[in-house]
Amino acid sequence: MPTPESVKHSQTFTLREVIYNHDGFSIAVGNIVGNSKIVCAMRWNGEDDKAGFPYAFNNPLWLHLPGELTLNILSGLLTCKKLSKKEYIELLELMKTIS
Repeated sequence: MPTPESVKHSQTFTLREVIYNHDGFSIAVGNIVGNSKIVCAMRWNGEDDKAGFPYAFNNPLWLHLPGELTLNILSGLLTCKKLSKKEYIELLELMKTIS
């Protein structure tokens, strides 16, 4: 199974940071190629030697979401009880940088 950090980029998305990685599901922030605006992306990480989902030609990918959903997703993560105190603070700091 690929680690979410090893799924760096695709033709349309460049990974900045994985902000949630629990129970085989990950959420990250990054940029859509050609745009500096931060967006959220997500993926199921897969098991054993599987690429997870989404993928193309057995290569793992991130599914990036529309920019207008970014703050809503990050706000929703603040309610997740699985976040450590450090992750919670880092998430708040990230949210300050998004306009």
